[in-house]
Amino acid sequence: MRNSIRESGRQNPRRVASRYVAGTRQVENPGWYDAQRNYEQAQQQYNQNQRQQQQMQSQARQGDTSDWAAALSGLSAGLSEVSLSSARNEAYSTPRYVDEEVI
Repeated sequence: MRNSIRESGRQNPRRVASRYVAGTRQVENPGWYDAQRNYEQAQQQYNQNQRQQQQMQSQARQGDTSDWAAALSGLSAGLSEVSLSSARNEAYSTPRYVDEEVI
């Protein structure tokens, strides 16, 4: 009678990567800066388009420009408003800080 003990895993060891997470810390989110920059650019474009639209409306009232030019200016202002709204939503929803694991 032979007694043999066979330990599973000794012949075919399986390595498992592990790490200890000691905690978390808050770090600046680089995406926040991008979102803020995009928002500022959209705001500048919106302001510029609003000024152009007001000039075109004034010129159209005086008969100095075509109705098509005024309509295109209005369309451009509308599109910049949509762009501004999208950039604002992104800027407001992007956190300035994110949690990072401390190992």
